[in-house]
Amino acid sequence: MGIESKITSKGQTTIPAEIREFLALHPGDRIGYEIRDGRVEIVPKNRSALDFAGILHDPGRKPVSVEEMNEAIGAAVTERYERALLTRDDETQYQAAVKLIKAARDNGPLFVNPLVVTEAVWVLESVYETDRQVARTQLAGLLDTVEMAVPATLAIGEWTRWMQSMHRDMADIVIAETNRESGCTFTYTFDKKAAKTPARLISADKRDEDADASLRPRTLDDFTGQAAARANLKVFIEAAKKRAEALDHVLFVGPPGLGKTTLAQIMANELGVNFRATSGPVIAKAGDLAALLTNLEERDVLFIDEIHRLNPAVEEILYPAMEDFQLDLIIGEGPAARSVKIDLAKFTLVAATTRLGLLTTPLRDRFGIPVRLNFYTAEELETIVTRGARIMGLPMSGDGAREIAARARGTPRIAGRLLRRVRDFADVAGATEVDRRVADEALSRLEVDAIGLDELDRRYLDQIARNFGGGPVGIETIAAALSEPRDAIEDIIEPFLIQQGFIQRTPRGRMLTANAWGHLGLTAPADLAAKQAGLFDEGE
Repeated sequence: MGIESKITSKGQTTIPAEIREFLALHPGDRIGYEIRDGRVEIVPKNRSALDFAGILHDPGRKPVSVEEMNEAIGAAVTERYERALLTRDDETQYQAAVKLIKAARDNGPLFVNPLVVTEAVWVLESVYETDRQVARTQLAGLLDTVEMAVPATLAIGEWTRWMQSMHRDMADIVIAETNRESGCTFTYTFDKKAAKTPARLISADKRDEDADASLRPRTLDDFTGQAAARANLKVFIEAAKKRAEALDHVLFVGPPGLGKTTLAQIMANELGVNFRATSGPVIAKAGDLAALLTNLEERDVLFIDEIHRLNPAVEEILYPAMEDFQLDLIIGEGPAARSVKIDLAKFTLVAATTRLGLLTTPLRDRFGIPVRLNFYTAEELETIVTRGARIMGLPMSGDGAREIAARARGTPRIAGRLLRRVRDFADVAGATEVDRRVADEALSRLEVDAIGLDELDRRYLDQIARNFGGGPVGIETIAAALSEPRDAIEDIIEPFLIQQGFIQRTPRGRMLTANAWGHLGLTAPADLAAKQAGLFDEGE
């Protein structure tokens, strides 16, 4: 009524029920709201009102339902609207905050911004006049973090570290921080449209859209490919469940995009335990690891992505945790320093790495179940594409799925990404079904050729062929010619080309094979065989 008329007067004619419900819960004299770019922005107007805080959930795991979130916070939870919590200094709103925190703990995947806890503690201290320790005690066990009553700056740090662990681009986040003493509010916005994306469509690096929960299999039976690994994991999981004990620690090894994170989530799901995820670079100090480990429950799964990038000092702390389920911490400094042992719940560490050689031997040897993941066959990728199209509600023929699978470079993540882009072209073109012709036209416009090479791959091959006579040519020379860093060439471009038999790495440099010349449509040098035969006769 009053709220609705104000909104419609600004040109908004349809207000989602969740938004209307949220606005109705808060009188206009305390809350300001306006429409900007089709989004409702709600801002506290009363200077004594608590800060505006936010929640996010990891789309890669089972989210809290819309009903539970609405009941807990009365906020909009659809993709198009900002998810927000306004904590006020009254019993009703405080209980809503506590309910939200409990929901986060019970459901695992829901992430609660540390600001929510900050505000809940502030309510206890300022409104109910309890001291800080009492506030901490009352909230103990409600949140997966050891930091509860934290200043705004630390809360921001905790939040941004979590965002980094989920591979969010920090350029997307605009944080406005003000001082509580002045009676101002803390606000933030997260603009998905401003997200930076990798330049290569066929890169196996993670993007936000790749975390689409609907496309991820949830059980080992639904998971396509990696037959040997799946069969073994089934045995290990069943044995652990029969004995009612934690599964031994698991190490997934393989190129990016093959399903390491998905398998870790499936394992937790099959075991019926909580799943906690982080990544090696995010665990900067021993305290970060201690906070994670001490909040684990019996048989929980802790997933550490990119474990080869773990800080060596943190790695030392991990050894006794993995072996003896104990934390050895040094408290204090100098003569007052003392060692403290903390018993941990028996948990399962699942780690993933793309570079097994960078793991130290002591860490590698502590994983009882090493699992190597390999590239997928075209048939397996066709099954994955067909399943993805069915979930999306996208009509697709068999030859259309095969066309996408053939260009996915043996990687499900790339297959899913190409499928989304083909769907975009099909929707705009008004195609009733994605067949081979529709898929080929879309992927050709994206400059992904018949075997999955993109413009950067072809430029790499073309440089060696036209400017260096097919090689051998040194990697530094190639990097200079392409204006790309050496690491990017060695880690991103060359692995697939070597797998396809297009280049040889030799002591004297890179050299094109006959397959590469044929793919480029160029005539190979007459002395190619002789040059290749003599490549290994000389030192570097």
